[in-house]
Amino acid sequence: MKTLLAVVLFVGLSLAAWADGVESGTPAPAFTETTVEGTPAELARFRGRAFLIWFTNFSNGDLAAAQSLFDAVGRHARVGVLIVSTEGQFASRARAFDEKYQLDQIVVVDDDGSMVKLYTGFHTDGAKPPMNLVIIDANGQVRGRRQFPGHPPRLLEGELERL
Repeated sequence: MKTLLAVVLFVGLSLAAWADGVESGTPAPAFTETTVEGTPAELARFRGRAFLIWFTNFSNGDLAAAQSLFDAVGRHARVGVLIVSTEGQFASRARAFDEKYQLDQIVVVDDDGSMVKLYTGFHTDGAKPPMNLVIIDANGQVRGRRQFPGHPPRLLEGELERL
């Protein structure tokens, strides 16, 4: 019985670690983070423009999938990208990534995990959240959360078309 209770408690706490976060149809919460260049990045910077927030730990799988994300976004010039490194130790990878792609993107490092928790409800240090791609429309409304890599680029392109 104690084992069953421990398993139920563990599963419940694990689900609670990512069950919150922003919901579709709600306003995107305000944030202020620092870019890898040292300048502030705020929600207001995107006002009037649709954008994606991609939370990543810059794993090899994420880096390999990045090209498909940027191919999809690149076909929609009115859509911006905010890339959020989920831990300060990945700042050097974030800078290298920013230099490699040089697209209309902003790369920030969420050292304390506050933005990850605010948007995804996930709060495990350094790990990327399960639903790590947040879609926000030009009116500042959350349109959805997706898993990336994992969400097919063709579906993402269809969603971007509707923004």
